[in-house]
Amino acid sequence: MKKLVNIAAAAGLSLVLAGCYTAEDSVIDQGVTPYETITFTADGDDDPSVLTRSGDGYVTQQEDVTLTMRFAEIGTDIYVVETTGSDGDQVMRLYGGVRLFPEAGRAEAYRMMADEADAGPGLRPCGDDGLCIDDLDAFARLILADIAAGADPMEVYDVTLD
Repeated sequence: MKKLVNIAAAAGLSLVLAGCYTAEDSVIDQGVTPYETITFTADGDDDPSVLTRSGDGYVTQQEDVTLTMRFAEIGTDIYVVETTGSDGDQVMRLYGGVRLFPEAGRAEAYRMMADEADAGPGLRPCGDDGLCIDDLDAFARLILADIAAGADPMEVYDVTLD
């Protein structure tokens, strides 16, 4: 399960629905797949994870769980990432932002955890302290505003993009 949490975190997400950005249905119409594989390792971790292109997303198998990640480009090398997986009968769909620095082999994650203060058009409270995304653009604006303001990333990763 720790590996599953690390993979979701790499996409800017947490597997604990409380305090997360989520959606009842996918808010990404068509994912982009600019790389065949994405290999990443969280700062301070030596166990890399590999995402492999499949359709309009990427998949990884960890223990008994298959995660699918879909990327929507919202700026140059900036993406909203949707991670979908299931834990038993419950499907989890979680969102975050990732900024890639391909030449540097680095990625930064933003908006891994929801802030109820950001509720408004396109982002409504749901769950315990979480926000449901009804409008992808509303969520994208939060990520882009963080980056423009020079906010510290919530997580940093070493990445190899092939």
